[in-house]
Amino acid sequence: MKKLYPIFLILLFFTNKLIPGQEPEEYSESNAQYLFDSTEIFLNPDASGREVNHTLIKILTPTGAKKFSEASFSYITLYDTVILRKAIVIKPDGKVKKVKREDIEDLPMPAWPGSKFLVPNLRILKVTFPEVEPGCAIEYQVERITRNPPFDSVFDYWELFESLEPIKTKVLKIHFPKNLQPRWVVKNGSIEHQVKEVKGKMVYTFFRSNCPRIIEEPAMPPLEDIATKLVLSTANSWEEISCWYYQLCEPKLLPDSEIKEGLKNLLRNAQTKDDTLRSLFEFTKRQIRYVETKLTGKKGGYEPAAISFTYKNRYGVCRDKAALLVGLLREAGFKNSYMVLTNPNNRVEKEIPAVSQFNHAIVALKEGENFIFFDPTVEWSVEFLSPIEDDREVLICTPEGQDLTKTPERPGSVNLTKVKSNLNLLPDRTGKIFLQIVGKGAIDMVLRNLIKMLPKERLSEIFLQSFKLRYPQTIFDSIKTSDPEDYRTPITLELFLTVPEYATKIGQEWHIGGGGVSSLQFLGGNPFATEERRYPIYFNLKNLSEATSTITFPKNLKVKFLPTNYEKKIEDMEVKIETKVKKDTIFSFTRSAITSRLIPPERYQENKKLMEEIETISQKRIILEEK
Repeated sequence: MKKLYPIFLILLFFTNKLIPGQEPEEYSESNAQYLFDSTEIFLNPDASGREVNHTLIKILTPTGAKKFSEASFSYITLYDTVILRKAIVIKPDGKVKKVKREDIEDLPMPAWPGSKFLVPNLRILKVTFPEVEPGCAIEYQVERITRNPPFDSVFDYWELFESLEPIKTKVLKIHFPKNLQPRWVVKNGSIEHQVKEVKGKMVYTFFRSNCPRIIEEPAMPPLEDIATKLVLSTANSWEEISCWYYQLCEPKLLPDSEIKEGLKNLLRNAQTKDDTLRSLFEFTKRQIRYVETKLTGKKGGYEPAAISFTYKNRYGVCRDKAALLVGLLREAGFKNSYMVLTNPNNRVEKEIPAVSQFNHAIVALKEGENFIFFDPTVEWSVEFLSPIEDDREVLICTPEGQDLTKTPERPGSVNLTKVKSNLNLLPDRTGKIFLQIVGKGAIDMVLRNLIKMLPKERLSEIFLQSFKLRYPQTIFDSIKTSDPEDYRTPITLELFLTVPEYATKIGQEWHIGGGGVSSLQFLGGNPFATEERRYPIYFNLKNLSEATSTITFPKNLKVKFLPTNYEKKIEDMEVKIETKVKKDTIFSFTRSAITSRLIPPERYQENKKLMEEIETISQKRIILEEK
């Protein structure tokens, strides 16, 4: 069958007639099209074997050419290797250009860009395709040989059958020996499948044709949570995986004499249990450099480095930092400390026990019947576990095995933003502004990171530019920040500005505010801009914002108009806006809360209506008039 692939692919390529100016209408806004994407896996009884991926991609735009001109394939030398069997570019006139040897690199992965240190056992095969342009196609065939499966006699896998580009034909074929019996689930759509016996093995084929591209919407969930997805595993239970990972990690958690001596110094001033936990957490979080990688599951590896290696070299991926913290906790007397597998970004399909669904490792300490969770990779988090990781599926890895569970879910008040503003409006209509921002939870973490990483001049510039969108003449007077290294007090940022002609004079009236930058503009666009939505709005975390403001105006003025008070509460959001005047001062209070991390499409309209009502109020001006 494999010998027929080249003929089939060439026929598919030309019969689609995807040449410049002749793209079918459904692909007119696509950057590329997967004409064929096939993966075939041949398994041995111990779950070792080989995987062959064969892909043909038609390039439609310059963006597509840039996106697909390189391909990378990672592998862990402990488990497997990757061999490039074929890599060509088919030009618009049908001529074929082969990828040259110098365009293929097999490299160890640096711990961070430019680092001389390497991530142990991780390598990247990088392929650069020559002369990629709209109208051509790239084709590659890659074989992955697994000599030593991470989990003996257990195989699991997940695959997306949709992408941000359309797919003509998608095929996944797996040859199972009879001792490996898979279970699977399909989410967010449907795919076809066939099962037949071939030469003593059960061959499962999953396929789908004419898969439309997923059109991105602002603030939509990750692709893995909305695309049609197959999750498959031969594991019996989550408990089995929990026990396996415990046993895999245990030999790596033993401290050497250097760690034991260092631990004494770390805990020299610790007076309480909380002091000890904080000291160990802060050391692992701050003193061990985090090597972030997007590689997950089998592609990123499971086994942590020995904690002596991580401690000595002062860097590691998430599982290395987690393992070190577990080792330190146990040596300090917290014996019920365990490695934890999790995925802070994507949903874990709990029906199928597939370890490849996890992409992150953290730590759990059992206290009575409950667990305290730690994530030593989130450098600027005050909490042991960042609020972004609330209510996430986790697998605590213990000797007896644990079922899949969740981290606790905390209210939105954990992620609190408090804003205090004072405006002194002078007789010449100049505004003297004091602005104070205090963060808590995820907001605190973001502010600490900004204050630590950016010089004050750059911070001042960022805030000044935001004010100048509305008031181009704004002058930045000064900025003050609290110490981002002090975790005992909330992070605080204070700004002092002068805005000439802050009030607009129209006849005898002074107009303040209104007409500013839309409050509906989110990172990546306004999620409430369209009439309908196909996908949920994904806020990632719950949060609460409270803002108080005072406006003091000259005594020769009086209030003519104030925006109407407003209060509304729906399932996903709460808003309260109050404004009142006393003598020559206007007092305002705004409280807004996002109470759901995910807004499904069926609740989109009521949330859209609420946001539009808030927007209407925010655009209204306060009007003062001369007495």
